[in-house]
Amino acid sequence: MTDSAKQCMCKSAVMRAYRELRARDILDVDAFESAARIFRYHHPEATPRQSRFTVAEWLDPVN
Repeated sequence: MTDSAKQCMCKSAVMRAYRELRARDILDVDAFESAARIFRYHHPEATPRQSRFTVAEWLDPVN
């Protein structure tokens, strides 16, 4: 996760987009990629891989 992602205010937008797409029966992979795109919009410095990793971590945090 990038340092800026740790303090990001876009997390709620990313999470909401994923949740609402899944609620509309959009495939998990498509909802996930959309959430990662939103993350990259807010964090253009992040690579696609970093974006997907961060979003995956937000969606399924390890306790």
